[in-house]
Amino acid sequence: MTINNNEQGTLEQFLAMSQQMLELAKHAEWESLPDLEIKRQALMVSFFETEDKHQNTAQVAQVIKQVLLINDTIEKLAQQEKIIISQQLHGLKKQQNVHSAYLQNK
Repeated sequence: MTINNNEQGTLEQFLAMSQQMLELAKHAEWESLPDLEIKRQALMVSFFETEDKHQNTAQVAQVIKQVLLINDTIEKLAQQEKIIISQQLHGLKKQQNVHSAYLQNK
């Protein structure tokens, strides 16, 4: 069973939004992701609120697989960024402790 042009356009938009989210993550523009995720989620909810006829098509399955891979990559990038920020925070705390010790011994 195939999907109509309108449904195909929605799937393409869903995939494009996912790819845009990945680009934002690659450039550490994390603050832009939540708004785009809300729009992407609303798009998919509206897509699947219609009849189930398109849920079993190969085209839908292919796009969902691509989006899941993109989501995994975004999650990995977020974890890497979390580690970097944690290390930076630890370094700042060390500097603050050294500074405090210096002021106390002055």
